[in-house]
Amino acid sequence: MALFCIAYMSYVTSEITKNSGIITLLVAGIIMSHYTWYNLSEQGKHSSFTVFEFFSYAMEAFVFVYLGLTVFSFHGLDWSPELFISQIFVIIIGRFIATVGLLGLLKLCKFDSGLSFK
Repeated sequence: MALFCIAYMSYVTSEITKNSGIITLLVAGIIMSHYTWYNLSEQGKHSSFTVFEFFSYAMEAFVFVYLGLTVFSFHGLDWSPELFISQIFVIIIGRFIATVGLLGLLKLCKFDSGLSFK
């Protein structure tokens, strides 16, 4: 419970001071994982891992349900098939450039990763 309270306290403090709550939670999580994890007992490690894993699955499910339900609230908007096609094209080209570019960079640096262009 103390782990959750410390993280929530850092979030509330950042919101009161009008700073980024997401960055605060990220930094608090990194610091707490480094310092508090080793001070917990084995039972505390197991139970905190289980509780936070449950929270992460529950919040992930909430986000997907929320996004799925909000699709139906855009019934008055015009959908653009050209936008979808162009976005898919940009994503495919970006993935191709990132993959082949990274592999080319590894080959240029003479790093033998066992990967080839095949």
